[in-house]
Amino acid sequence: MAGHHVRMKSTTPCRCSECSAEFVPDPRVGERQVTCGAPECQKSRHAQQCRVWHAANRNATASHYEDVVVPFREQQPDYQRRWRWRQQLREIREKTTLFGGALLLGLRGLLQRAERLLAGAADVVQTGVLAGEKLGRAVAVVRSTIAAVEHLEASVAELRELGL
Repeated sequence: MAGHHVRMKSTTPCRCSECSAEFVPDPRVGERQVTCGAPECQKSRHAQQCRVWHAANRNATASHYEDVVVPFREQQPDYQRRWRWRQQLREIREKTTLFGGALLLGLRGLLQRAERLLAGAADVVQTGVLAGEKLGRAVAVVRSTIAAVEHLEASVAELRELGL
């Protein structure tokens, strides 16, 4: 293109303003890039810029609590209680998700072994641990436990769908 001048951005290494590491700036940002791009450095730089902005604009934020927070709390008096309830529910859901999968895996393995034992013990009179009807009852209890955990897993999935 005639008369069009393409200016190349600097690829000279720079020092990060946060960690002092050497980096080559992104060509799209050029000299304006002052951090190496590491998340910690970006977060630190952003926090510093926020502090500078708030110090320079105290009037903009001076009445935020009275103008925004107080009216919101008057309109939604139980908002914090609902928020805390949701947080506690999420924590329980996350723990249940971790626990439920491992529990189901273990229970299903136990059930398979117990069913083989039950099939092999059909013609033999047994005594001692889980003898007689106890093994059959234990298998039934394990089956109902699996069903309960599967129901719990389905409920947890529904909570996840609700964003909780």
